[in-house]
Amino acid sequence: MDKSTFLKHILADEGLYCIVGIRKRKVIPFFFETVEEAVEKCEALLANENNVYFGCSKFGVAGNREAKNAKYMKAFWLDIDCGPNKPYLTQADGLRALQNFCVAVNLPKPTIVDSGYGIHCYWVLNEVIGYNDWKPVAAPARVKVPVPVVVEVSLTLSFRIRAMIYLIG
Repeated sequence: MDKSTFLKHILADEGLYCIVGIRKRKVIPFFFETVEEAVEKCEALLANENNVYFGCSKFGVAGNREAKNAKYMKAFWLDIDCGPNKPYLTQADGLRALQNFCVAVNLPKPTIVDSGYGIHCYWVLNEVIGYNDWKPVAAPARVKVPVPVVVEVSLTLSFRIRAMIYLIG
């Protein structure tokens, strides 16, 4: 799955894409109307050795990636941290926990991305929902729900950990 297909798969058609470049602790968000513009920015940021992330929701207005501007959600997501001093020592441990979680709460298999050390999981919805409908369902899965977390774009190179980020499921 290429970047464009991946972003279209997990994000709504409505709203603005948010792509975030991070280099030397400098965080710069960019907003785009089309997936083509978003992917082009991903490539440009990668060429300059930025770590590249995307907002997990689509936004109402440019320049603001706060929860109140998260307007369109097409998925629920989890970021499973793996490695030393993380909740799961290995990705295999994280995947087993994910499988147990899905069975326990009767969830289908998610789209899974290997994030280098961890695992990003996306349960894609059949229809787009707003933040107010999304939050009560997402809230029990974590202690706090700040929303639009940004996660690394599938099929990119992470300069932070020097590893490829790719779709595994």
